[in-house]
Amino acid sequence: MFAPTAGVVNSYEMCVAAVNTAVHNNAELFVNCKVLSIKKAEAYQIKTSIGDFEAKVVVNCAGLYADEIAKMVDPNSPITIKPRKG
Repeated sequence: MFAPTAGVVNSYEMCVAAVNTAVHNNAELFVNCKVLSIKKAEAYQIKTSIGDFEAKVVVNCAGLYADEIAKMVDPNSPITIKPRKG
């Protein structure tokens, strides 16, 4: 079957490649680190379970909790995640 406008990716490998590319380009990656609050000033002020951070850019990769992270930055965020099984 030929489908010139379709594409298939391995989502796990795609995520690993994205992280590797970001880290290779001087991004810092923190895992197993609970975000407690985020405030936006000139930079983002992030309080976490392992310490406080300041960042110019934040990538929200919180999965099912991405809406909670978004609301930390903007309480009026329209993002709502309603998980479903299956």
